[in-house]
Amino acid sequence: AAGEDGALPAAAPAAFAAPTGPRPAGTLHDGALGAGGTAHRGAPEGPSIEETLGLTWLTRAGAATFLLGALFFFKYASDNAWIGPTGRVAIGAATGAALLAIAEAIRGRTQRRFVHALLGLGLAVLVTSVWASAVLYELIPFSAAFAAETVLLLLGAALALRHRGEAILVLSLVAGFLNPVVLSTGQDRPLLLFGYLLLMTSVVHAVAAKLGFRVAPWLALAGHAALFSGWYDRYFDASAAPALGDAGAAPWPDQPVEALSGPYLPLAARAVPLAFVALAASQGVLRALW
Repeated sequence: AAGEDGALPAAAPAAFAAPTGPRPAGTLHDGALGAGGTAHRGAPEGPSIEETLGLTWLTRAGAATFLLGALFFFKYASDNAWIGPTGRVAIGAATGAALLAIAEAIRGRTQRRFVHALLGLGLAVLVTSVWASAVLYELIPFSAAFAAETVLLLLGAALALRHRGEAILVLSLVAGFLNPVVLSTGQDRPLLLFGYLLLMTSVVHAVAAKLGFRVAPWLALAGHAALFSGWYDRYFDASAAPALGDAGAAPWPDQPVEALSGPYLPLAARAVPLAFVALAASQGVLRALW
């Protein structure tokens, strides 16, 4: 109420100074929730059980079923001579490339897990096609198949980086570790083998470090250990030549004594495997520090 001179009191209540209009719904909601509610609204929601089962595991199971069906078709077509070796490999390569193209085309319009499954399936079909062309049908030399598998590995790492999918990177890493096993020529070439492994795992560690992946680095270290153990068991021989007999002749007279010693008996011959062990260990330490 105004005073006798018509002026308002000097200290008006705060309730009269505040706006009397209705507050927006968002303002009322913020006031009800408080700071904790706002932080809760901004936190990302984890996937539900239905999403985990329906989009992740069922999608992966469907991709694995499709891949097994494609392998069964190749086997059946081979047994019945429906399609020649070149046609079978061409169909496999075209199918793998088509799956990669479809995954890129629907990217952004469907679930990420489904896109990742298509990409992984396409890479697996391409890897299988290259393996079949070299091992089953002998259409291309092993060196060309090895190079093609390496290119597919790098493509898988690039797709994992583009789509931020660790499953793609893990599949590419597994295929990369199987590459020197299924395409082995039986010759001991440690420089080529260990150089390939270091290149492959360096790419994997770089992508995993950039995107914060957890499984791929451990898989890289485990693959290093497994392949090195297999190579060591098969090729590493540092035994000395057998002692000469009483008559001064070697136990195998058709070969000189020097040829009977292990290929890794000289210390210089052990430089490549020792360097690989040191570099692989340093790679793991640097990744852990990162």
